[in-house]
Amino acid sequence: MRVIFAGVVTLFVLSGCAGIPGMSARDELSRAEQQGFVRKQHRFSGFDVVTLHRGSHNVSRSLVVYIEGDGRAWISRKRLSADPTPRNPVALKLALKDRSSAVLYIGRPCQYLRPSERTRCDARYWSSHRYGRTVVNAINRVLDRIAREIPGTRVGLVGYSGGGTLAALVAATRKDAAWLVTVAANLDHQAWTREHGLTPLHGSLNPPDFAVTLGAVPQLHFVGGRDRIVSVRVLQSYLAALGSPAKPMTETIKDFDHACCWQDLWPNLIGRFPPARKFSSEID
Repeated sequence: MRVIFAGVVTLFVLSGCAGIPGMSARDELSRAEQQGFVRKQHRFSGFDVVTLHRGSHNVSRSLVVYIEGDGRAWISRKRLSADPTPRNPVALKLALKDRSSAVLYIGRPCQYLRPSERTRCDARYWSSHRYGRTVVNAINRVLDRIAREIPGTRVGLVGYSGGGTLAALVAATRKDAAWLVTVAANLDHQAWTREHGLTPLHGSLNPPDFAVTLGAVPQLHFVGGRDRIVSVRVLQSYLAALGSPAKPMTETIKDFDHACCWQDLWPNLIGRFPPARKFSSEID
């Protein structure tokens, strides 16, 4: 019982880490729309996914994709949230900083929905199955719909926190994945649950299990030196699974924690990654 209780407490703390003063997530959505992003809602079995899309990839055939973190999964020590919308949508803030001519932001299942729309949402998709095959397939279907419009489109993937987990899983399953960048990402959730004493996420896929495929994808992984939620040890466990042939770039920003202050330096940070820099220069 102690292990389970500790796990729930930690999950509550993790879900609460996004509670930073400032604009609400829905305010950020409105700001994105004011900046030219078009909002769409995609319906799948068991949940809906909200996306924001700006620009055109019809010339460059290049699309930068941002995947949001886990959001507000828990509201108390023993109670799952009915609304997983993040209080601090870091991936959305990063997307708003991206000057590429084609950017797609993908929210996680059931984030940003009205109460009446959330009644059909299954909470396992922001708890035990948050990185499950059904969620990965849904993200791939969203990307397929957009990429199908212009054959030959290449996809650059950026994921924050648990969105980085999904970005890695998507990169492992797509032939058009050009590169992968993660920020404070839970890239080995088995190592993460062991570290925090949490119940394993039995319904979720784990990036290290796709090491052979992921090893061929150019990667850059950022971690905060003060991050107590997803430590550098989780990244090290993922890198060990990839093995020596793969050579992902990694960078620790010593003064940053899990949520602060990635968006402040984002254009400079992602610009340090040659594949992304070349990708962006082709579409500016």
